[in-house]
Amino acid sequence: MEVAIISKNSLKIRTKVAGFVINPTSDISKTEADAVFSLNEDLSTVDTSKVADFRLTISGPGEYEIGGVKISINKKGSGLVYKMNIDKMTVVLGRASVIAQSLDDIDVSQVAIIEADILPSDKTIPTIQANLVIFYGEKALEAAKELKEGTDVANVEKFSVTAEKLPQEMQVVVLA
Repeated sequence: MEVAIISKNSLKIRTKVAGFVINPTSDISKTEADAVFSLNEDLSTVDTSKVADFRLTISGPGEYEIGGVKISINKKGSGLVYKMNIDKMTVVLGRASVIAQSLDDIDVSQVAIIEADILPSDKTIPTIQANLVIFYGEKALEAAKELKEGTDVANVEKFSVTAEKLPQEMQVVVLA
């Protein structure tokens, strides 16, 4: 799986067989994807005009399968939390504010991809027990530094991981 930042609050996730764009905005470059994900039910913040060849826009709770990727989406307030099985890894995706409200509904995940719209509480990440935490968004660097206390955190534009190469101890990555 490869996760890449394509604008301040937009990502592209590429699996072995499918691609997803999360919260596309008008300022992204033209890109292809199989599906577009919105992290909330209000589609007015999502601009699909620069996403080519997508078959589905997901903006509500439910169960989906796209390109062999099983996706379960739960709603908390107006926000959505995605649970996915990608390339033999369990992944949770959502905004920090929504994930913090959903901890009772989130199973342990190997990878957490979090839009840092707030600083997550010190209980949020340990509850998920992720081997890899990927932050992006407005407060990404601050959230990562707080989680890794005193450790330098590198900013990267994209990050790749496989199930076989998941870190044994929690690794924190900031996409910027």
